[in-house]
Amino acid sequence: MDFLPLLLIAIAAIILYSVSSIRYRITPEELQIIILGIALRKVRLNNIESVQKGRDSSFWNIFTGENWANFHMRNVVTIKRKSGLMKNLIITPTDPDKFISTLQQAILQKGGFLERGF
Repeated sequence: MDFLPLLLIAIAAIILYSVSSIRYRITPEELQIIILGIALRKVRLNNIESVQKGRDSSFWNIFTGENWANFHMRNVVTIKRKSGLMKNLIITPTDPDKFISTLQQAILQKGGFLERGF
């Protein structure tokens, strides 16, 4: 049992490092959420309905969103999907304005249409 505190510290360190390593990549086909160099979540660009800086403030969206945020909590971007069980994706890119602009351009180049806000 002497190893249990060390094991818990090691697990906590791995979780903290994983969260701090979250990155976001926009390709011509999809938005990828990358943790520890692996694309763990992919959202097709043609499934994105809208992109907004900040959180959607409605109460139920607390329970119906996927949170892929790192430690940049002031940089929240909400992505609303057209389909899927959890419609909202919460992410925190380093530069939210540049990220939103790049994502919107990629969606439009793909032939998509974006709604304005929620």
